[in-house]
Amino acid sequence: MNKIQHYSLPCWEELPQFDLYADQLISVVQMILQPINLNQRMTLTKSMINNYTKKKLLPAPIGKKYNVHHVARVLIITLLKQVFSLSHIDEKVTDLIAQVDSKHVYDDFVRYFNELWQQLVEGMPLTITGESRDEMIMKSAICSVLTKIMCEQLLQH
Repeated sequence: MNKIQHYSLPCWEELPQFDLYADQLISVVQMILQPINLNQRMTLTKSMINNYTKKKLLPAPIGKKYNVHHVARVLIITLLKQVFSLSHIDEKVTDLIAQVDSKHVYDDFVRYFNELWQQLVEGMPLTITGESRDEMIMKSAICSVLTKIMCEQLLQH
């Protein structure tokens, strides 16, 4: 638990700002999630990336290369997939991203994730408040993911 106590997702500016091939995208996502992925259930493969693209969860790569928008979306999808089906993720993530830009959605997701993670590791009750329905949905989804991760961590020790 001590290893992951100070874990946080990287903000948009900390993500690779250059184009990546699929293997590199997979490596980046796995490296970011590795500290909280002790049971190795947060997986990502080329087939999964292709499936996300076919389902329009991800925009198509440009010349077989993926950019920061892809990295951000794949991180969110990989985390949410721990507790939600792709169809549920498809409904909400696609709606949110269509309404505002990827950077804004990703930075909000990261801010909420990091704040709620700190509450959880400090033993404080998770509080879900928000100014909008979308914010409440995002925070509730993140709480579900974090609670699952924390429970798995506790079961391993």
